[in-house]
Amino acid sequence: MREQERELKLSAPDALDEGTLLSAVRDAGFEPGEGAKRRQRDRYLDTPGLDLARHGVALRRRDADGTARLCAKDPGGPGPGGVWSRLEHEAEVPQSAPLPARAAELPEALRHRIEPFSWGRSLQEVVRLETERTLHAVHAPLAGVKAELALDRVRLEGAGGFTEIEIELGQGPSEPFEALAEALRARLGLVPSPADKLARALALLGRPRPAPPQPAALDPTLSFRLAAGRIFRRHLEALCRAEPAARLGEDPEGVHDVRVATRRLRAAFRTFAAAFPERRLASSLHCIRATGHVLGAVRDLDVLLIGLFDLAPELPASLASDLVPLAELLHGVRDHERARMLRFLGSPRRLRAMDRFELLVAGLEARDAALTAARASVAERPTPGRDRPRARAGHGPGARPLGEVAPEILRAAAARVWRRGERIDKDSPRDDLHALRIAVKRLRYTAESFADLYGKPLRGLVRRATALQDLLGAYNDAGVAAARLTAWLETPAGRRLPRRTWAATGALLALHEARGRKARSGFKAAWREFSRGRSRRELEAVLGAAVAE
Repeated sequence: MREQERELKLSAPDALDEGTLLSAVRDAGFEPGEGAKRRQRDRYLDTPGLDLARHGVALRRRDADGTARLCAKDPGGPGPGGVWSRLEHEAEVPQSAPLPARAAELPEALRHRIEPFSWGRSLQEVVRLETERTLHAVHAPLAGVKAELALDRVRLEGAGGFTEIEIELGQGPSEPFEALAEALRARLGLVPSPADKLARALALLGRPRPAPPQPAALDPTLSFRLAAGRIFRRHLEALCRAEPAARLGEDPEGVHDVRVATRRLRAAFRTFAAAFPERRLASSLHCIRATGHVLGAVRDLDVLLIGLFDLAPELPASLASDLVPLAELLHGVRDHERARMLRFLGSPRRLRAMDRFELLVAGLEARDAALTAARASVAERPTPGRDRPRARAGHGPGARPLGEVAPEILRAAAARVWRRGERIDKDSPRDDLHALRIAVKRLRYTAESFADLYGKPLRGLVRRATALQDLLGAYNDAGVAAARLTAWLETPAGRRLPRRTWAATGALLALHEARGRKARSGFKAAWREFSRGRSRRELEAVLGAAVAE
């Protein structure tokens, strides 16, 4: 079960009693209903390093009223009017069921939401709350809306506790109950809760919620290897946050977003390969490449189906209706590829590889933090005759300052694009334009990775590279779509399609080919816009200034 949790949370003194609270509710113009009391036990699970809490995700088992439920909570927090909002996903489990030891043991819907943040790491109970909850339905007569008022007295074994008031909102506007919360604050001296129950409990236990992963900006003095850690973290976080949607299929862009994150990670591996010993990144690269491959199979089918929907209106109505069997075939292939994708994403081998990559990134971050602290210490207590230390990491190419290495990498990436682009003419085969598209994409990703160093002056190059990549991508997509459709028609299932569907598919292929020709005809102007002297001068001006600094 999935639902949007919306509530107002107020921190209350332990001495607040139910009668005083209800009296304040009535004085504010609201009608409380009969009360109901219950006791509930909440056990929050996390990895030993609190990886779920770090990402703002929560996994809870609640035992109450003779039932047990597991609940995964998406990241959330207070928004306008102080309303806390987040998605909750629940699944009932037997009361006798043990706590899951890993995300793989969770019900499927919860597993897909939790595993991208915990991978294969073990789960353990990190907080146990014993709560006495008093519930009252509350009616706002003038607005005609209802909510539930909960008075929670929360206790932690050996660590005290706290009292909290929650106004759990239903459908309808929140403003009447925002006014109620304000009235309770004024009448009873309450304050907005500083955090959710899990964060408050962790603080009482002396384990405050870890800060969310926020890679620091790059700077020229940073070593090449430590810069890699910051870039890896940036793209790894994008992958983690997009993967639940890709697994669950709730948003077709989820697959696309994870695929983009894998592409950016692969580009980062290529960019920073010289900073690491040979094969240090090999297993991580293999895992990320395989992830992109299985997602690509699903995404390509998504694009084909979207194209089928978009292009069908351009066909005569009789032909468009004959494409229904083709759409059913593609949906069946997509279901097969999606099942294969899910098996791979949750496979023990892949989870172990992601764990190892996470450890690699965490190790780089720890070294980065230690050197940053050392630099700050020296800055506070300068030693005569000693220069400020650079944030280096070890020896070899990885220890070189980023300010020295980045211009070399950018120039090399740009040179590959100029070289390939200048060879393209009207007779160039499709493979040559595909190779140029890949080179442009790598240049764009590299420039975006180093945006912290060069900022606004590099944006023009990135913008023109993006436009050229999009045009080349449209040309490539048309060719890929035509090739895939032709290949599926040659499968046993394709050969069994009605002849009318074959004829309609032929017309569809003609439309894809027309789109490809249109994109190809725009290449000359797009290349001129990208490759003109301005782009080269801007790049050299930016890199020259950076080196001089």
